[in-house]
Amino acid sequence: MSEQILKVQPRSETGKGPNRRLRASGQVPAVLYARGTASVHFSFVEKDLRAALKTPRRRNTVVTLQFPDGRNFEVLLKDYQVEPVSRAVIHADFMGVHEGTAIRVDVPVRLTGKAKGVVDGGILGQPARFITVECNPKDIPDEIVVDVTPITLGHSIHVSELTPPAGVKYVYSADYPVALVSVAAEETAAATAAAAPAGEVPVVEKGKKAAEGAAGAAAAPAKDAKKK
Repeated sequence: MSEQILKVQPRSETGKGPNRRLRASGQVPAVLYARGTASVHFSFVEKDLRAALKTPRRRNTVVTLQFPDGRNFEVLLKDYQVEPVSRAVIHADFMGVHEGTAIRVDVPVRLTGKAKGVVDGGILGQPARFITVECNPKDIPDEIVVDVTPITLGHSIHVSELTPPAGVKYVYSADYPVALVSVAAEETAAATAAAAPAGEVPVVEKGKKAAEGAAGAAAAPAKDAKKK
């Protein structure tokens, strides 16, 4: 993978006023946070950042910040703010990284194949769009591809069942489904109706009110009979 470079300018002034002037001049204020060193304030041209991140890894691209004095920092884009209307980046935070030191990032999940359960009429769902991984910066995968072909109706694939790429570890405190195949809603309704006794209409959620209504209707004739 080719090195992605972002040329930056140091800045000594911070706060709303200086940041506003920076943006007016076409620069975006930013901060670098690196372990063991003080935060570094700098600015960059927005289009240069967009160009540096135009890789398969997108936000997980390792970028080299180049300062005029010769200092270089390997970083990942940690967070950013955009202008609500134009969607232009107006501030960014970067995290320093070092080869040999593991980091955690969220990697997008892409499903591939056609699940057996879908062939049988089910609906494919993707509860997890990203998976948190821990690895060295150079080992960050572009994406995590999950083959859903084996999933049958009513079953799922959990993150614990996936084999991570070499040098990568999946991080999770509780196992969770990444992809699943559920029964179509109309099939569920049909199965419920078929299971109900003959002449009885299955009632869901509002069953209590329906039952109370029926009881009231039955009690009414009895009341009238007493009056006679």
